[in-house]
Amino acid sequence: MQKCCRGVLEDLPRACTDVFSFRSGPDGEVRLIGELDLAGTVPLRRWLEQLEGPVRFDCSDLTFIDAAGLGALIGSRNRCVARGQACVLQAPPRCLTKMLSILGLDGIFDVEGPDTRATSLPS
Repeated sequence: MQKCCRGVLEDLPRACTDVFSFRSGPDGEVRLIGELDLAGTVPLRRWLEQLEGPVRFDCSDLTFIDAAGLGALIGSRNRCVARGQACVLQAPPRCLTKMLSILGLDGIFDVEGPDTRATSLPS
């Protein structure tokens, strides 16, 4: 089953037209879709707090992120680190990498692109 911002679903519903949504897949993969701001962080945080293994954020469909959204990702990353597990950003968009760089947080996440293994964000 997959998780959407509106509940547990077999597939992402067509009716889920909020500005932000997320789906979870096997092995801790969380696909971020749209604009992750304060409104989207509440259901996302609740879901992320339930995860017990490593987390891989598929950011390929993320179009915007604000400080609240970044806080949700960092909180998940910190829980993973405390458990000795990985937290990976897959295909992060420029808006996310730029925010991490401006805040001096580049390098705290492992980053994975379509043709690369996990590496740290460039400075």
